[in-house]
Amino acid sequence: MTKPTDLSVPVMDKEEVENINFLKKVKQKNRKTLLLSILAVLILVAAIIKLFAIGFTVSSQDVDIVHQKVNGRLEVHLSLKKNGQDLVFSGNSKFIYDENDNVIGYETRYTPKGVLHNPFDDVGDEIMLGTEMNNDTDYSNTFILVFKDKTMTFIDGALVE
Repeated sequence: MTKPTDLSVPVMDKEEVENINFLKKVKQKNRKTLLLSILAVLILVAAIIKLFAIGFTVSSQDVDIVHQKVNGRLEVHLSLKKNGQDLVFSGNSKFIYDENDNVIGYETRYTPKGVLHNPFDDVGDEIMLGTEMNNDTDYSNTFILVFKDKTMTFIDGALVE
Protein backbone atom coordinates (compact mmCIF):
# COMPACT_ATOMS: atom_id res chain seq x y z
CA MET A 1 0.00 0.00 0.00
CA THR A 2 3.00 2.25 0.26
CA LYS A 3 4.15 1.72 -3.31
CA PRO A 4 3.05 4.23 -5.88
CA THR A 5 0.55 3.03 -8.44
CA ASP A 6 0.40 3.77 -12.08
CA LEU A 7 -3.34 4.26 -12.11
CA SER A 8 -4.56 7.35 -13.78
CA VAL A 9 -7.95 8.88 -13.49
CA PRO A 10 -9.78 8.52 -16.79
CA VAL A 11 -10.45 11.80 -18.46
CA MET A 12 -13.80 12.19 -20.16
CA ASP A 13 -13.91 14.07 -23.35
CA LYS A 14 -16.56 16.65 -24.17
CA GLU A 15 -18.69 14.25 -26.22
CA GLU A 16 -19.03 11.75 -23.36
CA VAL A 17 -20.06 14.53 -20.95
CA GLU A 18 -22.73 15.74 -23.41
CA ASN A 19 -24.07 12.15 -23.82
CA ILE A 20 -24.36 11.76 -20.05
CA ASN A 21 -26.09 15.13 -19.72
CA PHE A 22 -28.45 14.23 -22.59
CA LEU A 23 -29.47 10.98 -20.87
CA LYS A 24 -30.11 12.86 -17.63
CA LYS A 25 -32.34 15.32 -19.49
CA VAL A 26 -34.27 12.50 -21.17
CA LYS A 27 -34.74 10.74 -17.83
CA GLN A 28 -35.95 13.97 -16.21
CA LYS A 29 -38.34 14.65 -19.11
CA ASN A 30 -39.75 11.11 -18.85
CA ARG A 31 -40.36 11.60 -15.11
CA LYS A 32 -42.22 14.86 -15.72
CA THR A 33 -44.34 13.23 -18.45
CA LEU A 34 -45.18 10.29 -16.16
CA LEU A 35 -46.12 12.56 -13.25
CA LEU A 36 -48.31 14.76 -15.47
CA SER A 37 -50.01 11.68 -16.91
CA ILE A 38 -50.74 10.30 -13.44
CA LEU A 39 -52.06 13.70 -12.31
CA ALA A 40 -54.33 13.94 -15.38
CA VAL A 41 -55.75 10.46 -14.72
CA LEU A 42 -56.40 11.28 -11.05
CA ILE A 43 -58.20 14.52 -11.99
CA LEU A 44 -60.30 12.64 -14.55
CA VAL A 45 -61.24 9.92 -12.04
CA ALA A 46 -62.15 12.54 -9.42
CA ALA A 47 -64.36 14.38 -11.94
CA ILE A 48 -66.14 11.17 -12.95
CA ILE A 49 -66.76 10.24 -9.30
CA LYS A 50 -68.10 13.74 -8.57
CA LEU A 51 -70.43 13.73 -11.59
CA PHE A 52 -71.70 10.13 -11.39
CA ALA A 53 -71.48 9.18 -7.70
CA ILE A 54 -71.30 12.13 -5.31
CA GLY A 55 -73.37 14.65 -7.25
CA PHE A 56 -74.30 18.25 -6.64
CA THR A 57 -76.82 19.61 -4.15
CA VAL A 58 -80.02 20.41 -6.02
CA SER A 59 -82.19 23.49 -5.71
CA SER A 60 -85.70 23.17 -4.30
CA GLN A 61 -87.04 24.56 -7.59
CA ASP A 62 -85.55 21.57 -9.45
CA VAL A 63 -87.56 19.10 -7.36
CA ASP A 64 -91.28 18.37 -6.98
CA ILE A 65 -91.92 17.79 -3.27
CA VAL A 66 -94.92 15.95 -1.82
CA HIS A 67 -95.05 15.24 1.92
CA GLN A 68 -97.64 13.37 3.93
CA LYS A 69 -98.08 11.67 7.26
CA VAL A 70 -99.05 8.01 6.86
CA ASN A 71 -99.59 5.63 9.81
CA GLY A 72 -97.33 7.61 12.15
CA ARG A 73 -94.64 8.01 9.52
CA LEU A 74 -93.60 11.17 7.69
CA GLU A 75 -93.04 10.44 3.99
CA VAL A 76 -91.44 12.99 1.67
CA HIS A 77 -91.51 12.13 -2.03
CA LEU A 78 -88.99 13.99 -4.20
CA SER A 79 -89.04 13.95 -7.98
CA LEU A 80 -86.26 15.62 -9.98
CA LYS A 81 -87.46 17.82 -12.85
CA LYS A 82 -84.14 17.85 -14.75
CA ASN A 83 -83.67 15.34 -17.56
CA GLY A 84 -80.37 13.51 -17.80
CA GLN A 85 -79.89 13.41 -14.04
CA ASP A 86 -80.68 10.92 -11.32
CA LEU A 87 -81.62 11.82 -7.75
CA VAL A 88 -79.62 10.51 -4.81
CA PHE A 89 -79.19 11.76 -1.25
CA SER A 90 -76.81 11.85 1.65
CA GLY A 91 -78.04 11.95 5.20
CA ASN A 92 -77.48 11.35 8.86
CA SER A 93 -79.51 10.94 12.02
CA LYS A 94 -78.79 11.70 15.64
CA PHE A 95 -80.39 11.94 19.06
CA ILE A 96 -80.54 15.35 20.70
CA TYR A 97 -79.65 15.46 24.40
CA ASP A 98 -80.23 18.04 27.13
CA GLU A 99 -77.62 19.09 29.70
CA ASN A 100 -78.48 16.02 31.86
CA ASP A 101 -77.90 13.61 28.94
CA ASN A 102 -81.62 12.91 28.60
CA VAL A 103 -82.93 12.41 25.07
CA ILE A 104 -85.08 15.41 24.13
CA GLY A 105 -85.32 14.86 20.40
CA TYR A 106 -84.33 12.98 17.28
CA GLU A 107 -83.05 14.69 14.15
CA THR A 108 -82.81 13.28 10.64
CA ARG A 109 -81.10 15.43 7.99
CA TYR A 110 -81.03 14.68 4.24
CA THR A 111 -79.38 16.49 1.35
CA PRO A 112 -80.90 15.60 -2.06
CA LYS A 113 -78.29 15.54 -4.83
CA GLY A 114 -78.38 15.29 -8.59
CA VAL A 115 -75.91 13.07 -10.45
CA LEU A 116 -75.49 12.56 -14.17
CA HIS A 117 -77.60 9.70 -15.48
CA ASN A 118 -75.65 6.45 -15.50
CA PRO A 119 -77.30 3.81 -17.71
CA PHE A 120 -75.45 1.04 -15.83
CA ASP A 121 -76.75 2.18 -12.43
CA ASP A 122 -80.15 3.74 -13.02
CA VAL A 123 -81.22 4.94 -9.56
CA GLY A 124 -84.03 7.02 -11.04
CA ASP A 125 -85.18 10.59 -10.67
CA GLU A 126 -87.57 9.95 -7.77
CA ILE A 127 -86.91 9.01 -4.14
CA MET A 128 -88.96 8.68 -0.97
CA LEU A 129 -87.46 9.75 2.33
CA GLY A 130 -89.11 9.42 5.67
CA THR A 131 -88.95 8.98 9.39
CA GLU A 132 -91.08 7.35 12.05
CA MET A 133 -93.13 9.75 14.13
CA ASN A 134 -93.20 8.03 17.51
CA ASN A 135 -96.02 9.59 19.53
CA ASP A 136 -95.29 7.41 22.57
CA THR A 137 -92.15 9.35 23.49
CA ASP A 138 -91.70 12.72 25.16
CA TYR A 139 -89.23 14.05 22.62
CA SER A 140 -89.68 15.80 19.31
CA ASN A 141 -88.84 14.29 15.95
CA THR A 142 -87.18 16.69 13.51
CA PHE A 143 -86.80 15.93 9.79
CA ILE A 144 -84.68 18.36 7.75
CA LEU A 145 -84.21 18.59 3.97
CA VAL A 146 -81.23 20.71 2.92
CA PHE A 147 -81.41 22.12 -0.62
CA LYS A 148 -79.01 24.49 -2.34
CA ASP A 149 -81.36 27.44 -1.92
CA LYS A 150 -83.35 26.65 1.23
CA THR A 151 -83.88 24.27 4.11
CA MET A 152 -87.21 22.58 4.86
CA THR A 153 -87.80 21.55 8.48
CA PHE A 154 -90.54 19.21 9.67
CA ILE A 155 -91.14 18.91 13.42
CA ASP A 156 -93.30 15.97 14.45
CA GLY A 157 -94.52 15.69 10.83
CA ALA A 158 -95.56 19.35 10.41
CA LEU A 159 -93.68 21.63 8.01
CA VAL A 160 -92.28 24.67 9.85
CA GLU A 161 -89.57 25.76 7.35
